[in-house]
Parts: sequence; C-alpha cells; structure tokens
Amino acid sequence: MKRYLFAAIILSLLLGGCGKQTLPTADDEGDELLLYYPDPGTTVNGVRVYFDWKGFEENNGYRLLLWQDGELVLDQVEFQSSFKTLLPLYPGDYSWTVGMRTGTGEYDIWSDTISFTLEQKPYALRSTLQTQGEAQDLASFGDVIYVADNYSGLTVVDNSGVNPVLMGSYQVPDQDRARNLWIDALNTDIYVAGYRSSPPTSLFDIDNPLEPEYFHMSLWAYRSYDVTGFYKDEHTFLTVVDQDDGIFMFDVTEPTIAEGTRYTWYGTPYGVDAADNMLFAATGERGVAIYDITEPLDTATIALFNTPGDATDVMKHPSADYLYVADGLAGLLTVDISTPSSPVILDRSDTQVGDAQDIAIDGDMLYLCIGSKGVLIYDISIPESPYIIQQIETMYVNGVHAEDGMLYIADRDWGVVVMEGE
Repeated sequence: MKRYLFAAIILSLLLGGCGKQTLPTADDEGDELLLYYPDPGTTVNGVRVYFDWKGFEENNGYRLLLWQDGELVLDQVEFQSSFKTLLPLYPGDYSWTVGMRTGTGEYDIWSDTISFTLEQKPYALRSTLQTQGEAQDLASFGDVIYVADNYSGLTVVDNSGVNPVLMGSYQVPDQDRARNLWIDALNTDIYVAGYRSSPPTSLFDIDNPLEPEYFHMSLWAYRSYDVTGFYKDEHTFLTVVDQDDGIFMFDVTEPTIAEGTRYTWYGTPYGVDAADNMLFAATGERGVAIYDITEPLDTATIALFNTPGDATDVMKHPSADYLYVADGLAGLLTVDISTPSSPVILDRSDTQVGDAQDIAIDGDMLYLCIGSKGVLIYDISIPESPYIIQQIETMYVNGVHAEDGMLYIADRDWGVVVMEGE
C-alpha cells in the first residue's frame, strides 16, 4: 500500500511541475504574448527597425510578420524574443504581429497586431542596389554612380531612373582591391586607388559615362588606400596615399606623362584632403599632418598633431578655417586651423558606437561613416560646434558621398544605398 501511495505522490508532483511550465494559450490572462517595441502608434526614425516582444523559455520558435501599407514585407522566424531587420525598410505605415510555436506544429499563439510609423528625416531611403563586390567608396557624376567595389574593380551604376541599374564592372590587369576613387570632372576622368594592384592607381576615361575606357598609368603606390585631386594654375594634381611608402603627389595634366614626388610622411596614412593650398593627411595613431602645397611638387610640412584616437580621414570645412577628423573610436574631431602651424582641437563628438572612418560634406551637412552603425549626419552650420541630427544604420558602411541634397552610401552588404534629403 505504501508503495502505491508513494507512486501516486511522485506522479502528482510531476504533473504539478509540468503544469507550472505550461505555455500560455489565448485564454491565459496576464500571460499573453506581448509586443514591447515598437509601441502602438509610435513613430520610429530609421532604416533598420528593432522589434522586441515577451519571451517564453519553452517556445519552439517565433514568427514575426510585418506589413507595410497592407502588403507583407517580412516573414521572419526567430528563436530569440527580439530582432533587428537585416534589410532596409522604406518610410510608411507598418503593422506587426508575432506568433509562437509551442510544439512541432503550427504557430498557435499570436500576439495582437499593432501599428507604427517609420519616418526617415532629414534623409529618406530612395533605393538600394547590391553590387558584385563589397562597395568601399563611391561618387556620382551626373546620373551615374561609380563604385570602388573591392575585388570587383570599378562598378558603374545608372541612377537616371527611379531604381538604379547595375551596368557592369571593370577590372584592370593584376588588380587586387579597388579601395577608393576620385572623379576628375574637368577632364572627365576617374582615378581608382587599387590596393595591392598593378598598376596601383588606375585611370578611366568617362567621356561616355556608362562605358569607362581604361588607360594604363605608371603611378606607383602599391598599397594605394585613398586618392584625391585638385586643380591649380591650369594643372590637375592627384594625391595618392600609399600605406607602405607614404603620400605621393602627381601632376596628371597629361596623364600619360605624369610626374610626381613623395612627401615626408608620418605613421600609416589613410585619408587625404586638399584645400586652400594645404594638404591634410590622416595618419592613424600619429594623428594628422598638414602640408603646404603652394608648389604641389615641392612641399613642406606645416604641422603634425596628435589626436585621441586613430585618424583615418580628414576634410576641411568648405568656407571656414576648421578641419574635421574621423578619429576611429574617438569619434569626430573639430580642429581650428586658422593658424595652420598651430592647430587646436576644439570639439570631440563621441559616437558612442561604431568606428569613425570616412567623411563627406555637402553644404551645412557633414556625413560620418561609423562602420557597423552606419552614418551619422551632423549639422555644421555653426562650423566649430557640429551636432547630430540623424543616424542611418545600415549593415556596415565603408564610404560615403554627398552632393546636391543626395546621399550615397557604400555598404559592405547592401551595396549602393541612395538617400534623398528633404
């Protein structure tokens, strides 16, 4: 008798224990599958959206459904109780719900369906286009976007319509990685910095913008990482950053007979900008170097100053004596260069997340690439005091270009991302 009583007690405990772990049903009050974020009726500003809901340990998967203006745009299975979209979303009105599977069958428990609005201001997503490589840098020329597309070389995109069209990629002999580019709009040429390529700097004629024509050049800078150019005294000059041998300056007025010189360099150069008879170079842990380029092929160092992080790119304000520095994990620096020989760091904008890598400026807006956290947009109408007005979070941004109210993003995973300002 005792044996039967003991077995009954054990069975009762087991059944009672299982009862405590029972997953909720539609009738369980206070234990519903609740949606936490986005809240009902809220407005979210972004390109990617984070979703969060109540989780249960014994679930066998969740199914997130997302509609835009009544059309299903996402059907995602997850085993965690949160998810951030991996593909870009366009502005509009959205509704979402989450279902939970309790066994091996259907998703039999569902949350309520709630709505939110996705807003993107001041820049809204216009289009994306996946390239064949990994977009590193890009620039626009009329209705054409040129992309330094890593192992795929120079990629050409027709942006004349509502949706961009991939026209093709151009690789040069012994090319490794297309890292950066500069468009010589005056002479309708484009120069591509080919990291570990031969030749390391490639020239393409873009008289026919959709069909670039390659010309061989002998500009030697084996680990070409960045390239920029400027015009002076009816000559065209090209500056190439070589991470092995420093900074080169070439007179490319006649590209086939280009001549040049190598500058004294410091640290490992990453990015350059030229303005107002000065060349600015981001040199990693050594900070920023400033050169006098009154005579571009006969230069002298004006200043070298340290920064809190690792300087990877620089750009001068178009009309004021301020220099902006992408300083790695230290964020964005604002530097007073009214006395170029004695630069003064005035402001540091800590990005909190991401790694400041690349800069573009268009009017009173500055665009800062921060890698996995996308692009930060700053208002620089007061040049010495930039402040953030928008974050565009993509997957991983390598480069950015802005012109005439349009923003072009080179993203490792999404390719070319086109944003349009208000």
